[in-house]
Amino acid sequence: MRFQVMTGMALIAASLTAGPALASTIDLAPPGIPPIAIFLTGGGDSRSFVFTDNSATSLTSVGIRIDPLQVTTFSLTTELFAYDLGTSTRGALLATGSGNFTDLGATFYDIAIALGLTPGQSYELNIHPSGGSFGNGPYGMEFYQFQNNPGPNTAYVAGPITVIDGSGDGDVLGRSNALLAHFRISEQAGATPVPEPSSLLLLGSGLAVGLRVYRNRAARR
Repeated sequence: MRFQVMTGMALIAASLTAGPALASTIDLAPPGIPPIAIFLTGGGDSRSFVFTDNSATSLTSVGIRIDPLQVTTFSLTTELFAYDLGTSTRGALLATGSGNFTDLGATFYDIAIALGLTPGQSYELNIHPSGGSFGNGPYGMEFYQFQNNPGPNTAYVAGPITVIDGSGDGDVLGRSNALLAHFRISEQAGATPVPEPSSLLLLGSGLAVGLRVYRNRAARR
């Protein structure tokens, strides 16, 4: 009985504690395709990718793998748009984010951007240097030869999303881009739900009954 009482108390304690939300990072490199070259300079004004959400993703950041060749400090801006796959055009601007960075060499630079996505909805995530462009020299960039130009290319699943295609230069290329930059995203996993009051009442009642039985047995000894 003592074990039952202690178990009941542990259950209540666990139920009262909401578990922490865990972040996970998903590399969006296309499967089975090596980079055509590492950190080619250039890449136009901006780089972006079009994707469809599969599982109500809670987006927390997007990163791009670059090498700041001619700058020591810089800023990046990201923009998340709704996207129409039928017409290959952007829709409304849904969220933005920006970050200031110091040159750490060839690596991912991640920008915070928060939005809960809708399953089945398509989006475009765009990244560009704040107040400028990637251009032909200031930044090196890792690319993947993503099949055809013009596309559309073959979509692939990466974690909670389906990557449709690469894009760039303010959507001038639409989604007919053979050069896909190396992106990654982070999503926030859901926290453990706090039980409803009725569930807590039920657990508390069970614990009270267990304590009463335990005391009655102890009194008869």
